[in-house]
Amino acid sequence: MKIDYLEEYLINKFNGPVYLDDITFRDLDSFIIHMSTERNWKPNSVKQCHYALRAFFSYCQRKELISKNIADQMDPISGERKERNHLSKAEFDRLENAIKHPLVKKVVVTLFYSGMRITECLNLTIGDVDLSKNLIKVREAKNKTFREIPLHQRLKNLLEEHLSDADLKDPLVRKQRLFATSKSGKITPSYVNQIIREAKEEAGFTGKVTAHTLRHSFASRLIKKNCNLVYVQKLLGHADLRTTSVYTHAKMDDLVGSVDLL
Repeated sequence: MKIDYLEEYLINKFNGPVYLDDITFRDLDSFIIHMSTERNWKPNSVKQCHYALRAFFSYCQRKELISKNIADQMDPISGERKERNHLSKAEFDRLENAIKHPLVKKVVVTLFYSGMRITECLNLTIGDVDLSKNLIKVREAKNKTFREIPLHQRLKNLLEEHLSDADLKDPLVRKQRLFATSKSGKITPSYVNQIIREAKEEAGFTGKVTAHTLRHSFASRLIKKNCNLVYVQKLLGHADLRTTSVYTHAKMDDLVGSVDLL
């Protein structure tokens, strides 16, 4: 808890416990500077601490433990914005070829060509795939919304083959999970990520690659091909367009090419 760090800092600063009413804006300001410079906290950690302090002192004010929320006087802190890690098509092909597990390979291809979250993908039932309309229906989304994702031809071919032995008219079959082992009737995100991690090492990747990297890759490739950002938002199931905007990578080669258009 960030508030615990504040308490520790103030006890060391004043050589003893400090009452809430005795804490000043300057104390909070010096605490933030201390954590940033002495403790070497990253900008995002400092930003989270700033939010925690404002929330804590706001709560104390509502409970009438203090008369004024001194944290409101603190200047907003901009967190360090990191570009999302993503794979090119060629890099994905290397990763896919390194995966030996047949079922996980199907999951990985589905993630790369649909942009779904890993939990959304593994919660899919057979009935959520509509091959006649070329759609995947995502019912158990993060924000409790429903969306439909058009099937890329590569993904449609894979799912047609995957479902070739299933009786798609049987209601009980349609309720079964799309991706599941015969032993447990399901497959877990941690297991998928374990197989991806092993394949990543075999393929020679040095950076972090997870199931979520495939979602980033889906979005990044669409944006690089000038797909409308609102369309990408709908495909990813983001409630806020600002969340989608983090996928707008701008590498130096792209910037040089843009300048050359002048």
